[in-house]
Amino acid sequence: MTNRAQRCLLWLILALISLLLFGCGGGGGGGGHHHNGGGGGGGSLGSFSCTNSTPYLGDQIGGGGGEMFGWCLSNASDTFSFTDLTMSGAPNNGTLTMDSTFSNLLNLSAAGNNGSAIEMPGTALLVNPGSLLTSDTGSANPVATIFQQLGFCPSSGNNYQFVILPKPSWIATKPAYGTVDLTSSSSLTLNSFDLAGKAKDVNVPFTYTCDSTKALLKVTDSSNNSVWVATSPQGLLQVAAGNGEAGLLRALSSTSSAIAAGTFLGVIYQPNTGNPPQTVGFKPGGCAAALCGFDPLTAGQPSNGMTLDPGAESGFGSFTNGTLVDTNTDTPLVIVANTVLVNGVNKLIFYGVTFDTTANTPVAMLFFEQ
Repeated sequence: MTNRAQRCLLWLILALISLLLFGCGGGGGGGGHHHNGGGGGGGSLGSFSCTNSTPYLGDQIGGGGGEMFGWCLSNASDTFSFTDLTMSGAPNNGTLTMDSTFSNLLNLSAAGNNGSAIEMPGTALLVNPGSLLTSDTGSANPVATIFQQLGFCPSSGNNYQFVILPKPSWIATKPAYGTVDLTSSSSLTLNSFDLAGKAKDVNVPFTYTCDSTKALLKVTDSSNNSVWVATSPQGLLQVAAGNGEAGLLRALSSTSSAIAAGTFLGVIYQPNTGNPPQTVGFKPGGCAAALCGFDPLTAGQPSNGMTLDPGAESGFGSFTNGTLVDTNTDTPLVIVANTVLVNGVNKLIFYGVTFDTTANTPVAMLFFEQ
């Protein structure tokens, strides 16, 4: 049996287990109430190490199983490697080149395959794999990772906001966004809402343990289902499960002006269409909306016809009535946002989720300020 066939058989077995055990996986399954599907949690997780390069850890979005990946990136040697930690795979090595306009927009090449990535140095890395992950190492779904600092565990009392990073079966009436509050060093509570703002889970308790050697949490619900959560000193979190989550510390002041004035690069993903993930830019000016889309991978960064209007801030770092135009008009768009300190400068990160009712697909957005 080929590696690819073994991989497919393994995921089929895991999917069947997920259906039998409360619809969300047991032990090695993923995620309890708010993840709406199995895979990616519990059990053991492979490790990776980086030599003279920056380590990033996180989830492959919407892959039907929430696989965790480790990435090592070196701008000094123009090299990278990535490892599928869920499948305990071997490292895949490649080379990178920086974009002439945006120094943190990277072109990736490995064994004749190509992709792109946006790095927020020492903070987070978004990967649009292109053909990099189309073999036995995974799929072309985007990978969202955050900086891994060994020895780190998040502090009790931290409060986070998150959005769902949906797999194909996600619909707008399922949990779309919410909050996570670390009530102690071993327990947290979850509140989640659908796109319309209807509460789906209220003060749901979870327990967690922290492996400080990997900056990794194992979060477990009352039915003993668990998921992996990557965390970082910059206040970011990344949940690997059937529907993953991207989160950041709850903002303590308004982020409206930072979004309106910023230039952003990121990835948009639509799991229910034949469209591959798109590496996209947004900046103010040139269209009727607050932010206008452009293609950062094409010379001259021409307009791509997309527009983004986050709408009014419903709470610090929270936008619940935005609009994304990406051929179709997608609303409501929910965004969570906050600033992080990158090389001594405050930069804004925002994550968003919506549902395209015309194309009948979820839409996930992850963006870094330039």
